[in-house]
Amino acid sequence: MSKMQRDKGANAERAAARFLACVHGMADASRRSTGEESQEAQGRDLKNTPGLCVQVKEMGAPSPLAALEEAIAAAAPREMPVAIVRQSRRGCSTPFRLVFTLDDALYLLEIERRFRECFPKRADEIRQQLHTDVSVLVADDASMKARRS
Repeated sequence: MSKMQRDKGANAERAAARFLACVHGMADASRRSTGEESQEAQGRDLKNTPGLCVQVKEMGAPSPLAALEEAIAAAAPREMPVAIVRQSRRGCSTPFRLVFTLDDALYLLEIERRFRECFPKRADEIRQQLHTDVSVLVADDASMKARRS
């Protein structure tokens, strides 16, 4: 792997960690440093993401399912494996896409439904705050412009 490819991957991991840092409890999300990824942690690109095992990919022709399989293989019991993927293009990349299993999607939708039933106003406040936080993040980082949809 060339230095340019390693740098692109490291930059994608940093950007994904910045997005996850918008979520309560993940403010310290960061990429694993060189040498931190042990044999047991293969497939886990980010640390300080409680409840998640995250694999990040940015490449010309990403394989989201292969990335998810890496996260699944590395996930501890009761962790949700996720792949955060974007396609690199000359001068710009697509927005990040999140890939996870149908079981996990249904679980998240059910939690959101129950929370909205019990706390509709708070659910709207949380959604608005996350939208604002991500908008500020994108606006403050030139490398993130035109990468969110």
